Amino acid sequence: MLGAVPMSTVQMIGMPSATPVAGQAAQLRPNAPAYTPPYTPPVAPQQAPPQQAAPPQAVPLPPPPPAWHEPPPPKRIPNWLGALIAFTIVGAIAASVAWYTTQRRNGGAAKSGAAEATQDAVITGHPYSKDLEVTGFRLTTLTKNKYQVQFLVVNHGATEMTDLGGVITVRGKGTDPEKEPAFTFKFKVSSLAPYSAKEVEVREFTQFTKSRNDMPDWQFYEPIVEITSPAL
Repeated sequence: MLGAVPMSTVQMIGMPSATPVAGQAAQLRPNAPAYTPPYTPPVAPQQAPPQQAAPPQAVPLPPPPPAWHEPPPPKRIPNWLGALIAFTIVGAIAASVAWYTTQRRNGGAAKSGAAEATQDAVITGHPYSKDLEVTGFRLTTLTKNKYQVQFLVVNHGATEMTDLGGVITVRGKGTDPEKEPAFTFKFKVSSLAPYSAKEVEVREFTQFTKSRNDMPDWQFYEPIVEITSPAL
């Protein structure tokens, strides 16, 4: 009687193993499916949590403005004094306007009277002198030593004046008769119809004052007309 043989020895001798290996199992079960390991789902990588932005730094506030204090009310002048000042100003303005208007009116009248008294020429010694008026003298400078005088001759009569001519001497009002006149010239008008007027221009002088500063203003001209034509 044989003794007990260990299982490992039996297997080594040739006895088939109770647990076949993978190749053997495939040979024993040819229709069995291939071994597929169990499915393991992929693991998504974990993202790092977003970093929080640093909190904004606090902006320092400007210092508060100083406390406002209401200025004290201005001192008011008494009502009676304010009324007195207002009446004084209004009265002064009214007096100034009245004075200026009066002076201007009087001055204008005086100038007008002086012009009428001095601008009308004195005409004597001729029949034409009754109806003839010579007025409106105006002296202008053409060049350095060249002058022109303009004036108006008026026929106030019903008879025509023909071949009218003469000499006109212009002095300043109130000047010494012995003093040299401002200027002297001759004029000629061929015909002057009844109730008509004509402007005359003369550029040739028989006498002219040497000093232009001694020439009177036009308002103070005193013309004297001597009619030489037609001859009496």
